[in-house]
Amino acid sequence: MKKVFLFAVVLIFILSTQVYASDKVTVQIPNFDITINDVIFDNENAAYPFITYKGITYFPLTYNLCSKIGMTTSWNSEKGLYIARYSQDIYSDDNEISGNYKKGRYYTASVPKYPVVFNGININSEKQNEYPVLNFKNITYLPMTWDYAYNELGLDIEWDSKKGLSLNIQGKDISFYLTEINDTYALLESYKSIYKEKQNEDGSITYYHDKDEIKEYRLEYSTNNLSLGAVKDKASDISVNNFEDISDLFRIESGILFYKDVKIDNFSDFNDLDAPGIRGLRRSYDDKDFLEITLYTDTSIPAPYTPSYKYIFVEEDGIVNKIEQWNQGDSIDNIFKIKDDYYICSSNRHITGRFSSNLSTILKIGADGKVEIINDKFKDYKSLKAIGVHDNKLYVLATWFGDAAAIGKGKVSAMNDGYFYLNENDELNKIYNYVEGDTFLAPNGNLYLISPDRVLITDLSAGLRIK
Repeated sequence: MKKVFLFAVVLIFILSTQVYASDKVTVQIPNFDITINDVIFDNENAAYPFITYKGITYFPLTYNLCSKIGMTTSWNSEKGLYIARYSQDIYSDDNEISGNYKKGRYYTASVPKYPVVFNGININSEKQNEYPVLNFKNITYLPMTWDYAYNELGLDIEWDSKKGLSLNIQGKDISFYLTEINDTYALLESYKSIYKEKQNEDGSITYYHDKDEIKEYRLEYSTNNLSLGAVKDKASDISVNNFEDISDLFRIESGILFYKDVKIDNFSDFNDLDAPGIRGLRRSYDDKDFLEITLYTDTSIPAPYTPSYKYIFVEEDGIVNKIEQWNQGDSIDNIFKIKDDYYICSSNRHITGRFSSNLSTILKIGADGKVEIINDKFKDYKSLKAIGVHDNKLYVLATWFGDAAAIGKGKVSAMNDGYFYLNENDELNKIYNYVEGDTFLAPNGNLYLISPDRVLITDLSAGLRIK
């Protein structure tokens, strides 16, 4: 299929009385079938049908259809429409069947003027005039190039003169991931399993695994050039602040926790800690040792479901103190020092509902010894996932939980979630809107996002796609 093949997406975004529409255009109900995830869409009876404009297919995204192709949306009367890929959304089989459309029939749509931000980029610009954002039946229609369909949404698109248009998000074509970081470049790899077709004696077709294809890429920070066939070089380890296992330095007797044979805590009130398993980890940072202690209460239950409590201690000058504010469900993901302050950053902690649902916490130990949870400074951002530090700034992915109803819906907020840095006053400063992917902070301060299922990198600091 040609890369110039376009289709568009319709969002379930019902506008208020202010439509901001200008030019009128003519659209048509397509004469071919539409298949979504191997199910034929009832376009003639759908409340929001597929349409075509200038021979281009437009794909209607109601809430249900958004979830089927892995997309979420947010609307604000001032900021406009925000759209983001979100593959962990809740998939629905429900379709709105309340329309009466005939194949080939023409209708009138309009060109709105409100901003449309897709995966962080404002696409409602002069460059998009050939295939503009449309409004049809009070629904926003978004034109999508091949880049939108494959690079931004990761959709498999197929066209057949008899079967029509097929859109499918099932299956992962490749895996794209970071392998090494250097001062001037990063190395990445793409992994793809190759299958071949085999015809059996009875005429049936089966597929077998032929080989695994691995390609290596090199990303130059200074030019943002991604080249194929990079040669591996000596590079820094991706992980930092690794834990040292010091479990043998801990023991618990009659509810008393000992470290290096010195009492550091009393758990005698815990009825389920008679003979727990203990795991002790240590990270050394300058003059401090950070200790993460996990007390398992029933080791007969296998990981990761083993019941446990987690505690954080700080050892300095031979004195060990517990950080009382640490959440017992959190594990340390990383520790950063900015000037004389320490930021202890947790890994994802599973909760019910949204985000599958994971929360991350950042605890700060100030130079004056004051301990505070940075998340508590913000009313709506309940999750702060640390990425890295550059120029005394801690970069984070902030997750917005301002709408209590969003917690149970499994959706990100395309408008509010995003990538930020904390300034010297621990205030959030937005760098880029939410985009799904894996991030890393380069030594030069560039914040990069890797799309894990296609060869695509975004320089979030510059707002630039790198292919």
